[in-house]
Order: sequence, then structure tokens, then C-alpha cells
Amino acid sequence: MVNRSRRGKRITGGHSTLIEGLDKFLLKLEEWPEIRTIQTRHFTKSRKSSRSGTLNFRATRWEFLGNRKVGVRCIATQGTSNQVVILTSDSLDQLETRLRKEGLCDNIH
Repeated sequence: MVNRSRRGKRITGGHSTLIEGLDKFLLKLEEWPEIRTIQTRHFTKSRKSSRSGTLNFRATRWEFLGNRKVGVRCIATQGTSNQVVILTSDSLDQLETRLRKEGLCDNIH
């Protein structure tokens, strides 16, 4: 079951639980014209705590559908909570440029 959010870019994909602070951050990302959809994926808890309790969001690698790049896989962490977020775009080069400009990625593999 796929549920779209109030603005139409966010797709929950059955995972409506979000880590603390992620909802507010995703509202800002929904305003970016480079992003077509935002998909929130699985939510996990790790045993190892991050250094801070603040939200950390990093683009980590390309997301593929078959052999075609369709977006960027990101990891959001806060304390011991982790969540995967997929950002899709019609222009991946512009999305990558914007993520770098905002300081949200170093290298996408």
C-alpha cells in the first residue's frame, strides 16, 4: 500500500513511523523542485549511539531500478535510530548538485 503525503511528494510505502525530527526536515525537502518523490523506508534501532541526539541526514549512494539510476538513497540518523529515505528526481545531476550545495553528501557511489 502506498500513501502520499499532504503535499504529494512523500510516499510512505507502509512505513509511517519516522525518526524524531525527520518529518520537519522532509517538509523542507518537499519544497525542492529537483525532487520528484520522497520515499521513507525501514526504521531501525542500532546498539551503537551516534555522537549527538540531533538529526543527521546524508546521501549515501544511487538508487537503481534494474540497471537505471532513479534516485539517491539517504540515511537519516538520530541517536540510535536509523531510517532509509529515497529521493527520486527527473534530473539526478541537479539533485546531486543541490545535495552537495546544502552539505548533505560528499560522494554518492
